[in-house]
Amino acid sequence: LIALAGIMTELSLAGGFLLLWNVMPDGSIGQSLAFSAVAISLIGSLFVNLNPLMKFDGYYIVSDTMGIDNLQQRCIAFARWNLREKLFNLRDDPPEDLPANLHRFLVYFGSALLIYRFFLFLGIAVLVYTIFFKPLGPFLMAVELLWFIFIPIWKELLVWWERRADILSRRRTWGVLVALSVLMVFVVAPFQSSVTLPAVMHAENYKVFYPPSAAQIQSLHVTKGQSVEEGQLLMRLTSDSLVKQRKDAEIALRALEALLAQVNVNPELRATYDSTLKEQIDAARAEIVSIDRKIERLVLRAPFDGEVLDLDPTLEAGRNVNVQDLLFRVVDTRSIAITAYLNENDVHRVEAGGSAYFYYDYDPLSKVNLRVAQVETNNIGSINWPELSSVYGGPIASEADPQTGELVPRQSAYRVIMIPDSGLERHAFLKRGTVHLDASSESAFLRFMQRVLALFIRESGLN
Repeated sequence: LIALAGIMTELSLAGGFLLLWNVMPDGSIGQSLAFSAVAISLIGSLFVNLNPLMKFDGYYIVSDTMGIDNLQQRCIAFARWNLREKLFNLRDDPPEDLPANLHRFLVYFGSALLIYRFFLFLGIAVLVYTIFFKPLGPFLMAVELLWFIFIPIWKELLVWWERRADILSRRRTWGVLVALSVLMVFVVAPFQSSVTLPAVMHAENYKVFYPPSAAQIQSLHVTKGQSVEEGQLLMRLTSDSLVKQRKDAEIALRALEALLAQVNVNPELRATYDSTLKEQIDAARAEIVSIDRKIERLVLRAPFDGEVLDLDPTLEAGRNVNVQDLLFRVVDTRSIAITAYLNENDVHRVEAGGSAYFYYDYDPLSKVNLRVAQVETNNIGSINWPELSSVYGGPIASEADPQTGELVPRQSAYRVIMIPDSGLERHAFLKRGTVHLDASSESAFLRFMQRVLALFIRESGLN
């Protein structure tokens, strides 16, 4: 009852604040505070205080219920004894002579406690590493791992070393060693001969249209699903700022040309204005040409024969658009390709010409045979397919650039282009799935050690 007093008090408080939350006006500060009190009380009581694997109220409740003092130390002793018996069959007497049901309880509870504490301390170490600044974070993580994980394991290994004669004399020991040897072979040997990547099946020829600059729609000449031919006018944009820049540049050019005409007929002016006047005229003409090219880019035409897809239904003449606004896509659905993004650690394992398989997300039993057409050697700056970005629930960790709106991957990624071995029937423009690529064999253990070494080098500042 003493151990339950704190939990009963917290649950009573949660009940009272739950009533307050129900009667408070919606959206008020009081309702928010009541909700926070309910959440904190329930989480603190049910997931922390009542957890018997932590030395809080729940632990003492179990200890009092079972009538066992020093429950933690005794159950850990039973768990360690059980581990040695399972691995080596030493036939040692248990730490205490107890009834069978209590004996089993201490073994199971101790094993659960050791597993829970291992992952708890590991999680705390990672949390400390991410919260604290360098070099304090890595140092505190190392101390945490050393004191709470490595030292207890080392103490148990010392016991095994002291009893090595007994351990090596047991037949089960050699069976365990053989099993561990086989496991190490599978872990260290380079059996991993494929790479699994998120991918999209799409048209081989496609173009995504964004406004080249902030502009206004002057006219729209296509509809969603419409077939277009190469060079066909799709949309005409206009920009008041570019028009003004063009006029200002023309006025400046005319003024310079008029001044040059006066210089040519007036020797006195020729001494004042040297050859830099012609350079200024050339720069003014080049600026006009540059502005004209920007204005030409506001006229959007089909780059190839295809179909208009993903047309924004809100687009109409007179609407203002920005560079991050998706207007539409032009897609040639007659040819299909698959694009995947490869981690930098696997780039050296995949080569053009290799085989691969594509599995649809909606039908994982269907398989499409592929051929790797291209593995790009430069890492991408952005992800072209929002469906693969974590911003929109995709598998690739990425974030949206606040300036351009582009989806930038958080880690270096390299684009892999694949083509089906045989022609496919007409497909929808975009289908997400998974690609399995044949790759050079690699050891999972060595790859893990490379990542650990790379992490150490990066965090220690040695790179």
